[in-house]
Amino acid sequence: MSRRCPLYPQKQTLIESVGESGFVPKADTQSGRCERSVRCQNALEYDGHVAMKTAAPILFFTLLLTNQSAIAATTTGSSALALASLVGVQSPVLNRHDKSVLTRLLGGHADVAFPANKQISVKADNLVCNAGKVDITAHSCKLTFGSKTADLTGDKAHELYATMAEAGVPSEGSAGAVHESLSHLVCTINPHEIAQKGGGGADCTFDAQTSPAAKSNP
Repeated sequence: MSRRCPLYPQKQTLIESVGESGFVPKADTQSGRCERSVRCQNALEYDGHVAMKTAAPILFFTLLLTNQSAIAATTTGSSALALASLVGVQSPVLNRHDKSVLTRLLGGHADVAFPANKQISVKADNLVCNAGKVDITAHSCKLTFGSKTADLTGDKAHELYATMAEAGVPSEGSAGAVHESLSHLVCTINPHEIAQKGGGGADCTFDAQTSPAAKSNP
């Protein structure tokens, strides 16, 4: 048998299987109010406890989303060239010549053979790098290009980790490690403009994953 306390007619949740023992007390038909007995209070407390248990997972998920967000960022110049080169050589869509040009540019060779009217586009869906705080020899990065991924370890991972930090990606610490991550990376490299040595020719945009605490850091 299902009843609800007349003291709270607006409540939609029913107290199920209460029996005839008077667990939910009778209403005062003259005043329209529920008798303020201990049993009525217990019934209402039970109903509220169920509602809180239902709301708790929703609240936790909301806080989780609040504590993790992304900020749009842009980097240019040498840091953009380094980021594009390190990611580009791992890209499954760039041809061998474009990868060779990126490597030479990062290596300090501005006079590369490349058409003046063309550019190199480097894209990646996600970059995630980790550096150990306890095991300080541990460095790793995972690069995602659509359905394909590339994994880096050792000095190559540390080089990309350091370059991401130089480009403005904030770091976040956890137990035993520091993490950096970004998404939606798009870099445009113009070898002909770089060869003119005027400071231009390399631009990158991305979304940096960050927490509210990381945003407040200078």
